[in-house]
Amino acid sequence: MTRPARERAPSGLVDRMARTWARPRAGVRREIETAEESRLLFYAFAASALGVMAAVGGQLLNPSVAVGAQREQWIVTQVVVGLFIRPIGLYAAAGVMGLACRAAGGAGGWRDTRAACFWTALTVAPAAVALAVLGAGAEAYGVAPAGAAAAGLAAGSVLWALLLAPGLAEAHGFRSSLPVFAAFAGLGAAAGMLGGLAG
Repeated sequence: MTRPARERAPSGLVDRMARTWARPRAGVRREIETAEESRLLFYAFAASALGVMAAVGGQLLNPSVAVGAQREQWIVTQVVVGLFIRPIGLYAAAGVMGLACRAAGGAGGWRDTRAACFWTALTVAPAAVALAVLGAGAEAYGVAPAGAAAAGLAAGSVLWALLLAPGLAEAHGFRSSLPVFAAFAGLGAAAGMLGGLAG
């Protein structure tokens, strides 16, 4: 006797991540239907831990002048913030994104939004680590110009937006993910302009 789809044991983690890259909406839908709260919490912590690896790995390969002699202290701070503060930040971000989607006519709940947010963050994290390390290494060894390390870190955020947009569209019943991605792009551009003005 087969169990209902919501109760079937999920396939392997790596397999589900690969399937999500190929079909983001279907991958997020599967997590919404099958992931228990404990698994969503694991996704948030795992994605945050990989984010720490990206930041620390980039710093070790291409030390920042701003960090200087305080590198050990900086690394400890990154680990503490990454493992304890960043997961809370993901929960907060999911709450804000859920409210924004509901205001735009979305039908998903906070749990649906958490599943989309946390799962896509974990799916993108290995690629984000690789891009951060490659960018930092390329800049450190003179293969790429200055700014390659920062570009590698930024590329990870862009990849997350590319997966999160269809994920949120699926979670909230939007027919297209383009408006969601356009909203991310607009927020990113605004943040960049504010950063430039502040600098």
